[in-house]
Amino acid sequence: MTTNKPSSILLKLLPIAMVMLAVATAYLMISAKPEIKPRPPTPAAPLVEVIIVKRESAQALVYSQGTIEASRKTKIISEVSGRITWVSEKFKNGVMVSKNDALLRIEALDFQAALAVTKADLRNAELNLMEEEIRSKQALADWKLAQKFNPKATKHATALTMRKPHLASAVAAVEANNARVALATKNLQRTHITAAFNGIIEGKSVELGQYITLGSPLATLLSTDEAEVRLPLSEEDFNKLQDDGLGVAVTISTTNRLHPSSWSARVSRVEKNRDPSTRLRYAVATLQDPYNTNKKHPRSLPLGTFVNAAIKGRQYEGVFRVPLNALHENNLLFIVDASETLHTRSVEVIRLDGTHLIVSSGLNDDEKIVLTRLPIMTKNMKVRISTKSITPQEGH
Repeated sequence: MTTNKPSSILLKLLPIAMVMLAVATAYLMISAKPEIKPRPPTPAAPLVEVIIVKRESAQALVYSQGTIEASRKTKIISEVSGRITWVSEKFKNGVMVSKNDALLRIEALDFQAALAVTKADLRNAELNLMEEEIRSKQALADWKLAQKFNPKATKHATALTMRKPHLASAVAAVEANNARVALATKNLQRTHITAAFNGIIEGKSVELGQYITLGSPLATLLSTDEAEVRLPLSEEDFNKLQDDGLGVAVTISTTNRLHPSSWSARVSRVEKNRDPSTRLRYAVATLQDPYNTNKKHPRSLPLGTFVNAAIKGRQYEGVFRVPLNALHENNLLFIVDASETLHTRSVEVIRLDGTHLIVSSGLNDDEKIVLTRLPIMTKNMKVRISTKSITPQEGH
C-alpha cells in the first residue's frame, strides 16, 4: 500500500505540469512574434476619360426653333355682289388647290345685261364719232369755199367753226364707253372666282345659295410652293452670323424622334426690328415645296409644324473644339500631362456651338482634356486615363 502512493501523486501532478508547459510555450511564441507596423492605405487614382485636341477650322452653328408658315397668305374676297350658284368640291378647309382652279361662281345674269348695255352705248358713241368726223370735214370744206368767194373774210377759222369741240367730245364718249365695256367685262369675269396661286383653302365662310356683297370675305388661300419659318435670335446668336446671315444655309428638322427628317432652307431676310417684349430679332428662312409635290424630300412638311433649325454661322480657323461638359467655372479646363497628373488651364471661349465650345487660345495641339467630372478635382491630382477616351475625330 505504501509503495503506490508516490506514483499516484505524480500521476495527478502530470496534467498540471503539461498545462503549465503549454502556457509557457505559447508565451514564448507570442513574445518572439515580429512587430507589424501599420501602413496608411494608398487610394487608387480615379479613372477619367479624355479627348485629345488639335487645331482645326470650325463653323459656328446657331440653333433656333419656329413654326412653318405660308410665305404668301391672301384673303379671297368677292369683287361683285350676287348669289353663289356653284361651289367647287375643292372649296373646303384644308384642301389643296392649283393656280386658276375654279372655286365659286356667282349669278352672272345682271352682269351679262350690264355688258350688253355698255356695248350698245359704245356702238352709238362710235356712230356719233363717225358722223362728227364727217361734219368736221364738211365744216373745213365750207370754210375754204367761203374764203374763195370772200377774200376779205378772216384768214383763221375758229375751233368752233371747225367743230373741233364736237369732235373731241365724240372721241371722249367713245373712250368712256370703251372703259365701261372693259369694266362690265371684268365684272362678268369676277363672277367666276379662281385660285390666284397653288395653295390650301383655310377659313371658308360661304356656301352654295348664299348672297354675298362686294368685299365679302370668302376664305383664305395659303401658298404651298414656298414656306417660311421665323427664327428668334438673341443678340449673341445674331453676332455668330456672317453678313447678318442673309442667304446662309439652314437645316430644318422636325421634333418627331420616331420619324426624323430634315429639309434644306436659306435665310431670305432678317427683320430689322426687335420684338419689344423679348428683345429678340428674327431671321426668316425660306423652304421650297414643303408639301413635296416634286418628290425631292423624304416626306412633306405641313404648314403649322413646329421645327428645329440649325443656321450656319461664322467660320473660325486655327481653333479647338472641346465638348461643353469639359468646361469648369466658365473658362477652366482640366489637362492631363504625360505623368497622368491634373493641371488647370484658363482658356478663351469665343463661341458656344451647340454641344461644343470653340476655344481660340489657352490650349496646344495633342493635349488631353478631361471629360469626366469627378466629385473632387484638384491640381496635381493623380488620375488614370480610361481606354474609352475619344480621339478628336470621334469627338466631332
